[in-house]
Formats: sequence, C-alpha cells, structure tokens
Amino acid sequence: MTTSSSRFRNLQPAFWLLSANLTRYAGQLVLFASIAVYLGSGPAGKYALAQAITAPIFILFGLGLRTLILTLSPSTSLRNFTIARSLSLLVAIGVTVLVAVVFQSEFSLILLIVGLSKCVDSFADFYGGVSQRLNSEWIAASMSGAAALGVIGGTVLAWGLGLTLIPLILMSATGSAIGLFVAQTTLLRPRLVEWRAKRTRYSTSADPSVRMILRAGLPTGSSAVLAPLLVGVPQYTLALTGEPSLVAHFTVFMYMQLGTEMVTNSLSQAWTPRGRELELSRGLTRRDVFRVSLRWERAIIPTSALSLLAAALLFPTLFQDAYQPDMASYLLVAASSVSLPFVYAGLTSLPIRHLYRRSVLTNAIALSVSIILSAALIPSLGVVGALSVNLVGLLTRATVAFLVMNTPHTKREQS
Repeated sequence: MTTSSSRFRNLQPAFWLLSANLTRYAGQLVLFASIAVYLGSGPAGKYALAQAITAPIFILFGLGLRTLILTLSPSTSLRNFTIARSLSLLVAIGVTVLVAVVFQSEFSLILLIVGLSKCVDSFADFYGGVSQRLNSEWIAASMSGAAALGVIGGTVLAWGLGLTLIPLILMSATGSAIGLFVAQTTLLRPRLVEWRAKRTRYSTSADPSVRMILRAGLPTGSSAVLAPLLVGVPQYTLALTGEPSLVAHFTVFMYMQLGTEMVTNSLSQAWTPRGRELELSRGLTRRDVFRVSLRWERAIIPTSALSLLAAALLFPTLFQDAYQPDMASYLLVAASSVSLPFVYAGLTSLPIRHLYRRSVLTNAIALSVSIILSAALIPSLGVVGALSVNLVGLLTRATVAFLVMNTPHTKREQS
C-alpha cells in the first residue's frame, strides 16, 4: 500500500503538468477550428501563417524561463525572473512589429494580435514554472484551464456578435489574459507568501541577477527554436521533392508522435526538480538519466501503441484508398516514439547541470544530420525516408545529450 501511494504521489505532478499542456492546446484548437468553420479557409490560413511567423520569435525570446526557474538557483527571486520575462517579451513584441511592417496593413494587425496572445501564453508557462517550484502543479493546470476557458469564451462571444477575424482573435486573446489574471491572483499569489518565507529561511546562495538569467536564457531559447526544425526539415524536403499529399501523410504521423511527446514532456518537467536535487547533492550522472528514461518507458510504450492504433484508423478515414502506410512506416514511428524518453531525459539533464550552451550544440548537430539525410533519402523514399530522418534526428539528440552531459560536477558551465 505504501509503495502504491508513493508511486501515485510521484505521478501526480506529471498528471497535472500534462493536464496543463492539454488544456493549453485545447483552447488553441477550438479557436483555430472556429475560424476555419465559421470564417472559412482564407481567414484560417492567415491565422495559421501569423502563428507560424510569431512562434519562433516567442520561442527564442521565451528564454526557457520555466526551466531556469527550476534549475538556475536553489534560491529563486521571482522579482528578477519577472523582470527578465517582461524584458524578453518586450523585445519579442518589438521584433514582431518589425516583421509586421513588411506585410499589408490587415495582416500586420493580425500578427500583432497573435503576438499579444503569445505574451499571455508565455506568462502562463512562466507562472506554471513558479507553481512547480512551489510543488503546486495543480495550480499550473488550473491557470492553463482558466486561460483556455477565456479563449473559448471570447471565441463564443465573437461568434454570437458575428465578428470577423481580427476582432475574434482579439477577443479570444483578451479572454485568455483575463482568465490567466484571475487564476494567478486567486490561486498562485497566496502561495507566494509561503515561497518567500521558505526562501528567507533556507536561502544559501545569492539570487541570480537579471543579467545572469538572460545569459542562461538565450542559449536555452535558441535550443528550443532549433527543435521544431527537426520535424520541419523533412516536411519542407517532402514538399520540394514530392507530391503535396506526401506532406499530409507525414504530418498525420507527426501528430500521432505529438501525443507521445506531450506525455514525455510532462514527465520530464515533473522530474526536473528531482534531477536538480541529485545534481546538488552528488552530481547527476548518465546512469541516473538512463534509469529515469527506462522508467518513463512504462508510460510511453502503451501511449505509443495507442497512437499507432489511432493512425491505423485515421489514414483510411482521411485518405480512403489513396494511401495506406506500410509496415516500415509504422515501425519507424514506433521506434521514434520509444526513443523520446531518452531524448527528453538527456536534454533535460543539460540545463539541470547548467550546460545551457550544450543544449544548442545538441540540437544543432541533430539538425545538421537531418538536413544531410533529408537530401539523401527523401527524394527516393518519400514518407518512409522522412520518417527515417525523424528517427535518426531523435537518436542523434539523445546520443549527443548523453555524451556532453558527463562533465565534472565541479566544472559546470554557467551559460
């Protein structure tokens, strides 16, 4: 009974963090689906393009602050992190404004509104890290849920008023901001009193300065920008060398893999504080990271099996007899999904050890390998080639992360 209770307590943080991720994506999905159904493919395409343009900007200047809150210092000052969050988002908005100038006036306004909505998302993720630092992951899920309800409420209200694209996405962004503010004020802020009391009592080191946070955050954000390109490169290569339908087939497989990635990401977020404890006490080792990867497989293998089953049911529905994946495609996706725990555990270990620049190195090497293999395999093998590139990219990330993490405990990089 004690062992079962202990395992349940260990799974609770991952459950709440997964819930936060799912509700965040659910709100965005409802918004996009609403635009497509009620306003048509033209406005939906403009909104999707605005998302694609602003996403790398806000990923880069997001600085991975959620991770830094959990790893940069055992004595964390919310004030300095909030300053860093605000400064980085001001820069992101500034870059978005510069990009918006290039486009026509209507689309420029769409870009700016989407940029503002991403500011709300960035603060939701930031406060999620604060909640996790307080061992209150349920607050992170509650704040994401409140923000998602705000998005849905603003969208429904816009439907009722018969609004066009620009006021619709503005109302959804406003609803998201209101939902997050209410949840942060009522749920998170009271717990901060407890955090400050603990910090004053147990603090053993100086707070990280804003400059230190920004120096550590830039490589963390850069690494996060590179990660989506590992899927993007085979997609772009398929689009250039094959039929457009091949991109759709590959994308369905990637959506199946995305479900497994969300579970793995939640497990890695939940494990970060424990990994940090190991690092501070005796130094995090490859054996620690390998063992936690194997432990995560117990959740990932059945999740992967369900994703593959969903793919097998989805392909006939979407493409009828025009495309039926062969066994090689399913095996490649299965291998990619099973490799995810080693990828996420390895990459999570790097910021835990303050090896922020090595995160960039890891993803840069994997991206280079993906570019070379995409040119070599995809023109002749199509979707199977793209899935092979995806698998090798993941294995490269895991391998390099495990190799570069094993530095002496007393010589950790600080940026």
